[in-house]
Amino acid sequence: MAEGTAFTREMGITHKEFLRLVGKALQGEDYTTKGDDASGRTVVSQSADRRIEITLAPQSERRIALLSFPVTMVTVRFFGYRQEDAESRMARFDRAYHRGGG
Repeated sequence: MAEGTAFTREMGITHKEFLRLVGKALQGEDYTTKGDDASGRTVVSQSADRRIEITLAPQSERRIALLSFPVTMVTVRFFGYRQEDAESRMARFDRAYHRGGG
């Protein structure tokens, strides 16, 4: 498939947490997953002429003194989407994973 529009995020989330919320991020669309925490995961949602492919890098952590935080690099690629549609979908994706705070 030809190169699509891609967005990359460094997310403070585990693969388990990511997969728990991915249905909301994809707005209830069907999807498949493959892979694991150590080697990375791929989530794919496909319709007749559009495809969203989410790649999760191997799960890692960031350490600050004695604290440890999960970190996952996430790349979301949109195939068959116009640029503005991909940006709109990505904004909704970001909101699905947004955490409150001060």
